[in-house]
Amino acid sequence: KRLVVSSLRDRAAANVVRELRAAQIRLADVEPVVRAMATEDEMKVSAEHPGEKLSVSSAVWDAYFARVEEENPWLRAERLVVKPDMLFGKRGKSDLVLLNADWHGAQQFIQNNMQRELSVNGIAGTVDTLIVEPFVRHDREFYVCIQSTRDGDRVLLSDCGGVDIEENWDRVRSAEIAADQHELSAKQLDTVLACLSPADAEHGIQKLLRVFLVGCFDVYRALDMTLLEMNPFTVVDNIVVPLDMRVELDSYAHFKHSRSAWEGLEFPEPWGRVKLPEERAVQALDDKSGASLKLSVLNPHGRIWTMVAGGGASVVYADTVVNLGMGHELANYAEYSGNPKQEETYLYAKTLLSLATRE
Repeated sequence: KRLVVSSLRDRAAANVVRELRAAQIRLADVEPVVRAMATEDEMKVSAEHPGEKLSVSSAVWDAYFARVEEENPWLRAERLVVKPDMLFGKRGKSDLVLLNADWHGAQQFIQNNMQRELSVNGIAGTVDTLIVEPFVRHDREFYVCIQSTRDGDRVLLSDCGGVDIEENWDRVRSAEIAADQHELSAKQLDTVLACLSPADAEHGIQKLLRVFLVGCFDVYRALDMTLLEMNPFTVVDNIVVPLDMRVELDSYAHFKHSRSAWEGLEFPEPWGRVKLPEERAVQALDDKSGASLKLSVLNPHGRIWTMVAGGGASVVYADTVVNLGMGHELANYAEYSGNPKQEETYLYAKTLLSLATRE
């Protein structure tokens, strides 16, 4: 069971978990999740009034929470976790994770943090998506990560996961997987499982995680992931329970999975980035075209707008503008290649010119 409010991304997440379980991983049932998300109208107003704190009336919040509670009665019965579901990390160290709360406390946390402005690694952004999920009582936290490398993939495992994983990086064990290798070898599994204690072997934890890692790697490759990270996950009653999971997908594999595991998937914007309507229009063109059509607005008030194509010209022109000391005037990065149709080129140029000539 999985309950979702206002996000297609959860459908993709549910598909990932389904694939993990199909790979014979003893994964806990997917817990119900509610997402509190700023509406498109709220985000539009925020974009039109940058830097201003826009308040939401208590009556609006009361109506929203009443509807969510009616649709998800488990919220009153369970202890809860609330946290942002956006593309930035170290939420716990930023006091953005509420643990073991009741529904009333969760509501207060959401009200206090929705539309909160943050700077993450020097990039300013606004919190507009939080998730509420059941709190899982546990004694230990583990860390697992499978990530793409230049020569293949890397598998990492630690028996000391959670917010302090970086401080305990010496507890992490890793193994390199060649690009042409299709499954984890016994030697590679032994290498990463060496982080566990002899007691873990006696209590069956090592055997459980061996099967778990094999399944994770199979799904990682099958779904064209470039990152699969659970930090942390735990083991409760001999069942693996992910407490937080992050997945990165190779967008170029969309054609393979758009009608299956990736159905309904939306690639979220990077932290602090909000797409303009014109950028979304070009993205829609790109999605329907066999050509490549890209548009990123870097500085809407810039005076240098580019629309070039052929042999990497878009990158060369952008680099040249910066190298000549005019990077502050570079308004956009534009790419159209792969022999787009005349109508597509016309619509692309029309969209770009509407931006360049705007007062």
